[in-house]
Amino acid sequence: MGANFIFRIFQRYVSQDELRAVGPIIPAAWWIPQEREEQLRRANLPLPPMVQGHVLLDTGAPGMTIDEDIARELKLKPIEGRTLETHGIGGRANLPLYNARLVLPVEVLKGPHAGQPGVAMRIPLDAWGMSGMLAAHQEWKHKAPDGSPLRVIGIIGRLFLQFTKITYNGLDGTVEILIDESSQHPKPT
Repeated sequence: MGANFIFRIFQRYVSQDELRAVGPIIPAAWWIPQEREEQLRRANLPLPPMVQGHVLLDTGAPGMTIDEDIARELKLKPIEGRTLETHGIGGRANLPLYNARLVLPVEVLKGPHAGQPGVAMRIPLDAWGMSGMLAAHQEWKHKAPDGSPLRVIGIIGRLFLQFTKITYNGLDGTVEILIDESSQHPKPT
């Protein structure tokens, strides 16, 4: 049984050098959980804007991460009692878990919205908060694929990538992600 790809994200970099320096990234935004959006709407309060940037594709990461500064900007509250102890180049850390929505601009390949511009997947998920992603990439002065300053606001790991086919083409500086329809209806593990 073959995959039934219905969404596509295509990213062309300004140069091969930037793709090699930064790694595979795609445009994305973080936003508040749906429940909070509904609370604000019922109370006739303004909705916060989505926080735009890019997310890094990381096949070594099991789940998702959100930069801690972005979580604070959106006034996300850590899920009580849920932390993850990690260790890496920066040493040991306990990461809080946040509920948020990851927004990915996609091209719809199949279905009623095929070919329509401006379509976005809003994916509710839990993401681990990690300090310093945004600041580090700004300090390194990397560029986004369009040449603007890079804002890395999170990491997408295998939790989402399991529903995709990724083509990383270092020779022409492009990344293409085809997203299977099962991403809309994941099976419980």
